[in-house]
Amino acid sequence: SLELMWAQMEKLLEEEDYSLIQIHGLSFPAFLRRLFAYFPGPILRYMHEPRMVCPGHGKYWYERESPCTKPWGLHCFVHTYQEMCAPRHPSKLWHNWKNTQFEVREASQRYQKIIVGSEYMRREAIDGGIAADKLLVIPPPQVLPKIEDLPWPETPRLLFIGRLAKTKGVDVMIKALASVLKARPALHLDLVGDGIGRTEITTLINKLELGNQITLHGWKSGEEMLRFYACASLVIFPSMYPEAFGNVGPEAMLHKRPVIGFDTGGVSEWLGNGKGGIMVPRGDESALKEATVYLLDHPEIARNMGQNGHLYISSRFNVEVVTKTYLSLYHSFSHKA
Repeated sequence: SLELMWAQMEKLLEEEDYSLIQIHGLSFPAFLRRLFAYFPGPILRYMHEPRMVCPGHGKYWYERESPCTKPWGLHCFVHTYQEMCAPRHPSKLWHNWKNTQFEVREASQRYQKIIVGSEYMRREAIDGGIAADKLLVIPPPQVLPKIEDLPWPETPRLLFIGRLAKTKGVDVMIKALASVLKARPALHLDLVGDGIGRTEITTLINKLELGNQITLHGWKSGEEMLRFYACASLVIFPSMYPEAFGNVGPEAMLHKRPVIGFDTGGVSEWLGNGKGGIMVPRGDESALKEATVYLLDHPEIARNMGQNGHLYISSRFNVEVVTKTYLSLYHSFSHKA
């Protein structure tokens, strides 16, 4: 409840002499209004997804399986039912819409800075009505793997990591790669993750008679993931949803594995330079297939891409670089005070 949350917050603020607060993903107008009135120092906001400027599920039209290109507005009340892009219960939809209205028209003006993880998110925020000078791009920090030099696998193997859902493009990937797998009986695709689409994905695998070449592993821990990266010669990132950043890709590149991904959301921020893999048009099954075949047939190029991707991500997005950026930002406010 509001009173319980505020009592806990007030207690924290009384116990410690905080000079700055950063909000992460909290959209609670009544609570935030109290915080703005109570706390004299700067308040920052981290905008993890477009939901600050979207009353729905991250600016994605589920019915037509494409990103929403419209800024929030009254049209949301129509598109919710046409595109299944937001909660359809009237009270829930109204609640979400009012939250977005509060974030854009009131809260965004009171935050000293709003941090986003990619230029894509910055553009979405501006399109949604947030002032450009409020926004600052700081990419999510990437942690270097414990084992930095994985040997290149002798047998080609493909890897997908993520939720088993249509938004993640798992079905698109499987359809695109079906003929590649059938033409190469020794080739295997590992699916690491789980989700509401598991049954549908299993049905598709069985329909295409690929049960011997595609394995669903469920979610795995960090230590177990090292084994999957060690076995993979290529990581596929087929997300159809406009990812705010897409952490799986940079993580794979840190493990020196090339990535093939769709150009959607913030993916171009780390894959667009072509150094660590190949980016293809969103949803283009032929392009995804061609890129996969190319890297499978040219292992030295794939290996070099993995090496280059590691250097690129570790130099630009590693946790030490990102931490310094945050500290510099925080110190800038202390100097102003």
